[in-house]
Amino acid sequence: MSNLAIETRHIFKHFGKNEVVKDVSLNVPAGVAFGYLGPNGAGKTTLIRMLLGLTKASSGQMEILGYNVPKDSAKALERVGAIVDEPRFFPHLRAHRRTIRAISGVACYS
Repeated sequence: MSNLAIETRHIFKHFGKNEVVKDVSLNVPAGVAFGYLGPNGAGKTTLIRMLLGLTKASSGQMEILGYNVPKDSAKALERVGAIVDEPRFFPHLRAHRRTIRAISGVACYS
């Protein structure tokens, strides 16, 4: 078993002609806190989705806790927890109503 929690080597992701993740290689040691920051549209969520096996990489190699993704994703995900969320904004609601609905888990639909 690797001493790395996450290892990526030359990860690329294309949606059509758009290159949304370009040559990402990183090593995250097990047992450390790691911040993954960047501007909107930088590919952060796409990389996380690829690591979780929710989206296929165009090329490159990935491992979580020594398990190959996507080949051994099921084994890796037995030891990983993640929530990949798409933010929802409801402009017709005031801020305090959005907060109350979010806290109570009530969906907001027009």
